[in-house]
Amino acid sequence: MTEAELIKRLATKYSQPEWAFIPHVRSSTGGAERTADGLAMHMYRSRGHEVCGFEIKVSRSDWLSELKNAAKAERIMQYCDRWYVVAAKGVVKNDLPLEWGLLEPHGAGLRIIHQAEVTKSDAMDRPFIAALLRKVSEGSVPYESIKSEVEQARAEGKQSALNNLDWESKHAISETKNLREMMDKFEAVIGVKFDTWAGIKRMGKVAKHVKIAMALDEIRNDWQIEGAMKLLRKALKELKKISDE
Repeated sequence: MTEAELIKRLATKYSQPEWAFIPHVRSSTGGAERTADGLAMHMYRSRGHEVCGFEIKVSRSDWLSELKNAAKAERIMQYCDRWYVVAAKGVVKNDLPLEWGLLEPHGAGLRIIHQAEVTKSDAMDRPFIAALLRKVSEGSVPYESIKSEVEQARAEGKQSALNNLDWESKHAISETKNLREMMDKFEAVIGVKFDTWAGIKRMGKVAKHVKIAMALDEIRNDWQIEGAMKLLRKALKELKKISDE
């Protein structure tokens, strides 16, 4: 597992609104001698705005190298209430320093394997605050710098809406014209105009005749009725024979 993947999981676990997470925090601006892989502050006053620091190790050799000079972590750890190592399973064994905690990947997130102890933290000095503010500002974009892009997007959105409206209007006009042409042809065939009340009444009579014609055609084509008529004619013939006898 890479450092970038572990940073992403940290940012997810220590996310808003409960936490504020900042990756790669330096001990000061300029030639800082120490960088923490991550820093998180609790946003709730009821939790005392607890600060946690994180050191990521992706290999056993990387971790052993850290242990040889563990004191260098003090430069940023002094401002933290808890300090955690974040590493894949097997990287840290039975060699975790006292008071440090351990986080390991679990599923798609991170799990606390060993809870870090709360230590007495120092007040953050100005060099460290300056480093924090610089890191935060690097991740934010002033509105003025994207204002033109926002306005352009709005203009494009309006133009797109106008284009759609223009197309829909033209389409509606075309459909109306086609419908009018069809109506004109239909009126010419049946000899009835639909634009007068008399024409509409006459169309009602035409519709009734059409329904009757369709019903008669359906009866004429129904083989079951034709069969019944044959049987009826046959029965009448038999009755006639009996009456003649």
